[in-house]
Amino acid sequence: KIFNIGYAVALCLGGFISNIFILNGWFQQNRGIALGIFLNASSLGAALFSPYIGNLLKNNSWQDSATQVLIITTILLVLPLVFIKSNKNQAETNIIREGISLEKAIKTPTFWFLMLATAGIWFCMNGIIFHKDSYLSDLNLDSSQRGKFGSLFFFSGVIGKLLFGFLSDKFDKKNTMLFAISFIITANILLKLSQTNQILIPCIAIIYGIGYSGSFTMIQLLIADFYFGKYYGRILGFFLMADMLAGTIGVFLLGNWRNVSNSYDSSFSVMLVISLLAFVSMLFVEKHKK
Repeated sequence: KIFNIGYAVALCLGGFISNIFILNGWFQQNRGIALGIFLNASSLGAALFSPYIGNLLKNNSWQDSATQVLIITTILLVLPLVFIKSNKNQAETNIIREGISLEKAIKTPTFWFLMLATAGIWFCMNGIIFHKDSYLSDLNLDSSQRGKFGSLFFFSGVIGKLLFGFLSDKFDKKNTMLFAISFIITANILLKLSQTNQILIPCIAIIYGIGYSGSFTMIQLLIADFYFGKYYGRILGFFLMADMLAGTIGVFLLGNWRNVSNSYDSSFSVMLVISLLAFVSMLFVEKHKK
């Protein structure tokens, strides 16, 4: 329990929120593609270290494996700090971007429409990520076929992060987000159809992979674009807390409905409705005018 609590606190203090905050402070231009590259680091890290750690555990005790991982991760955490420098040329930007406070933000319709949209996206993202293998098993696909789906899904995710990061630098971020959500809506429709037409499975992997990663990237960019300033950290934390809660609830509910009905049909229907709701909610999002 102590380990779990300590690890969770460490991730909060030195994880996603702090890194996104620093990145948004560095980049005023080309922020989208920079964030897309950054977010892919997590995918690359998982791809590289998961097999390595698995091999360590296979050939060593967990204590020796943990010690080796500790040494490697400590080096990877400490060494970059030598080269990371704060941007000292942001005085003018910081004055302009005092930002809206959380107290004021929650009194605006945009805050809640944006939160409804992002929470809906997380509901669908976690739904497909955590239930895809179970659904593919229901279709009697073997482990090799499920593995190919996963590889195609996550490879498409890499493309989605870079693609939508690039698009966000060229086009209006709200419209780019709507475009990303349209991928999720399309994939949810195909999920419904795939129950009787398995030829759609590879298409789902590609479209959902691009859609979930593109939407995830756009969430971070939109929140920064709307709220970056003195209070950005707490606003981002508030959004991530709500989104993760929605994603967790989604995993539980979708699995429960699957067990009750012995089918994912109703679960996919709910995911489709929620993705449509997220799209409609984004239509009502308007940037706060300072």
